[in-house]
Amino acid sequence: MNKIWLQKWKASSAVGTSELIRNRQSLLRKIQNIVLLLLFCTQILQAQEKPKPYALDGYLSLMQQNLIFDQPLSGKKGLITDNLLHNRINFKYFLNEKWTFRADLRSRLLWGEFTKLNTQSPAFAKALNTSSNDAITLSAVLSEKEGVIAHSVLDRLFMEYAGEKWEVRLGRQRINWGINTIWNPNDIFNTASFFDFDYVEQPGSDALRVSRYIGLSDKMEFAISPNKDFDRWTAALLWKTHYKTYDLQFLSGWMEEEVVLGAGWAGSIKNLGFKGEISTFLNNKENLDNSLSATTSLDYSFKKGLYASWGLLYNSNGQTNAPFRQVFNFQVSPKNLYPYQWATVTQFSFPFNPLLNGSLAIIYSPVKANPLFINPNISYNLSDNFDLSLISQIVFSNDDQDQYHNFLDGVFLRMKYSY
Repeated sequence: MNKIWLQKWKASSAVGTSELIRNRQSLLRKIQNIVLLLLFCTQILQAQEKPKPYALDGYLSLMQQNLIFDQPLSGKKGLITDNLLHNRINFKYFLNEKWTFRADLRSRLLWGEFTKLNTQSPAFAKALNTSSNDAITLSAVLSEKEGVIAHSVLDRLFMEYAGEKWEVRLGRQRINWGINTIWNPNDIFNTASFFDFDYVEQPGSDALRVSRYIGLSDKMEFAISPNKDFDRWTAALLWKTHYKTYDLQFLSGWMEEEVVLGAGWAGSIKNLGFKGEISTFLNNKENLDNSLSATTSLDYSFKKGLYASWGLLYNSNGQTNAPFRQVFNFQVSPKNLYPYQWATVTQFSFPFNPLLNGSLAIIYSPVKANPLFINPNISYNLSDNFDLSLISQIVFSNDDQDQYHNFLDGVFLRMKYSY
């Protein structure tokens, strides 16, 4: 009797187990179908959702500046500290596939000992609030007190049309015709200073630019930049083309009452990158000479990430006996890219790891004072949108001495948050 019961129990257990397995499999299929249905509905909703017609980003940075002067500056000698709070807002609005409106606002708050020395003169705020490239004033000094100054400027404000072959941009914009890394004789509309490292976007100009693509490699570009003073108008035509392994460009135009002719190239000599630019400015006034700016560079990228480059500049308007202070005090322009007639630059950069990067730039001028500028830089990526940088600017010279002397050390600690 027990054997018969045991056999029945085993048979019923086997049936129950198979039913349980079938029920579980059915439940898993239902869950799987529900998940697939939800994913399908999500894809449909995402496909139906329209992209935003605008883009908004920018950054906020805080930088402490420590300047060590060997010679007195306005009665002060030794360490002078300063602070800079820098905020940038970049805004784009896409009217449709071809039309875009852009407005970028740059705001800065400066305070500290160095700012206090500068704000003692009203010329500092005036120089901060004016630019030779502006036809319309789009900047303002928001606050000016002893040791504290706040300033804002719309350095990008334009409307752009981008078609298949035509591009038209009207308003404040950056017209980047340069090829080389540091000095750009072809950048006749808005020349930037290498020493202003905190302004990576670089200044813009109030201009009209029209571009036309021709074939696969050619491009014609015309730009005109008016100014409050008629003798400071700039207009030029640029032609970009490609020949064998080289990108070539040629420009001609009018810059501040002078005829400008220029050319540039970018290619390679075996494994070395080879770039160069040259511009000549022809003056029709008897008391002024013509100007020539020319630069060339070689660069190479090693397998383990080390990048090295070397460049040479000839600047006909540069001086041969200017003191070291001219490195920071002169007004940069296409006709005068550096205060000295000759200069060489050597650069290195290396990623120690995905988060830590280092670079070094050395600029030397073989003139009377033998000024030597050294610019080491190290940056660490703390997170996806937060960076920490340590930048130094060190100047050596032998002004009135027989040997090199360290006249200025600048150490800058910057924290930058991008959004």
